[in-house]
Amino acid sequence: MKFLRLAAVLVAAAIMVHSWTLNRTLSYAGENTAAQASVASRSTSPSAAPPEGMALPEYNEQGALLRPVGYERWIMVGTSIGLSYSDGKALDPNNPGQFHNVYMQPQAFDHYVRTGEFPEQTVFVVTNNPSTSTQGKDSLNRAGFFAAPSKGLEVAVRDTKRFPDGWAYFMYHDKDHPATETTQPAAPEIRQTETAYARAACYDCHAEHGAVDNVFTQFYSVLTHAREEHVAKSATAGP
Repeated sequence: MKFLRLAAVLVAAAIMVHSWTLNRTLSYAGENTAAQASVASRSTSPSAAPPEGMALPEYNEQGALLRPVGYERWIMVGTSIGLSYSDGKALDPNNPGQFHNVYMQPQAFDHYVRTGEFPEQTVFVVTNNPSTSTQGKDSLNRAGFFAAPSKGLEVAVRDTKRFPDGWAYFMYHDKDHPATETTQPAAPEIRQTETAYARAACYDCHAEHGAVDNVFTQFYSVLTHAREEHVAKSATAGP
């Protein structure tokens, strides 16, 4: 009888452990699915309409994005030098890497500062500026680097109606045109166009590592500081 009672206790314990494990597994699966859905929905959910007067992205008849113009007058929300996606070798002290300056429309900037969200048609433009040593450039500076003219643009556009994932990413490479002597009038410049990168090339990384809605705001100190100040002031002001 004691043996039978002991066996019954062991069976009951095993059933309890199995039930707990099953429930925990189902709970984790539900949490994981919900988390994945949250990441996806934060980009694909329509956001506020573009603020009035904001410069909007332009496309050609085939749907390719025209190279942004006038972004130099937008707000520069962050800058960096030498950022890399891989560990690689240590940076060369004589070449610390490219400067990256990040611009966004002033109206999108103001909207984000107020609400913490990016409106539809938000555009980020990142310039790729080679670093240039000051040595030999003048008689004043003895060390340091400055940004040379940009060699290309990286562009992110938020448009949930046009792009299934909400955000799309583009790259524009500048071409060097050697100076030539000619008496012919210069041909009118044709704006460069680009199609969006495949999802795996850019979107997935932004979705995983972007601090806010696929955007690397953790590197955009001007933008994040303005938002933090607004939140702090609103909390102090009260209802």
